Amino acid sequence: MVIAVGSRSILPGKEPEWEALWARMHALARTQPGFRSARLLRSKEHGGKYTMLTEWDTEHTWDRFYDLPEMQELTQQSFNLFKGAPVQEWHLTIAEVVAERVQSR
Repeated sequence: MVIAVGSRSILPGKEPEWEALWARMHALARTQPGFRSARLLRSKEHGGKYTMLTEWDTEHTWDRFYDLPEMQELTQQSFNLFKGAPVQEWHLTIAEVVAERVQSR
């Protein structure tokens, strides 16, 4: 599994448009082989700053998704919303800690 971590700064007032566009991108992603999950995070301290976490089986499965004509069109639309260049990095999971679930009876 690989995790794509992206950072975007969105032009003031364009945040609702960006969130709607991201939702459309990931409605499409949900239908693709190799897609596992996605999260869109908005900074509380820095207006218009977003971080995306997207899990894929492999970089190749993400590449196939990104090459879809629909995704290319949505990506082009997103460029009109950015303040500065987008940042995208691939990460490998080294360790994971999850909360223990205590069941009450």
